Amino acid sequence: MLYLASLIGTYKRLGEEYGIITIDLVSDTEIHIKGSAHWDNGGIKGPNVGELEFNTIINSYTAIFEDSLDENTITIELIFDNNKLTISEMYSPCKFGYFGMNVSFAGEYLKTNAV
Repeated sequence: MLYLASLIGTYKRLGEEYGIITIDLVSDTEIHIKGSAHWDNGGIKGPNVGELEFNTIINSYTAIFEDSLDENTITIELIFDNNKLTISEMYSPCKFGYFGMNVSFAGEYLKTNAV
């Protein structure tokens, strides 16, 4: 549980695309993830905004969340490394608008503060 406490806080996506993730502790093995991201196409009928929120078990600095929509499945992997968080998204059988049209949480994040 000691290492889980070090993960608690707010993480901001590096680069130009907006993304913010907040991590809270639920139990000795479970964390709560909440986030917001957007995709901006230069202001033409946008930006598109998406949110995520789920609880998941964390094991060796890695957390995985999986969900389905119709016949499509999304798997989100979060890997913590010191003050960095890397999020990847895997879609099956193909990419679909789980968070909204073109919105993605994939990328590298840097911890901005502790809660």
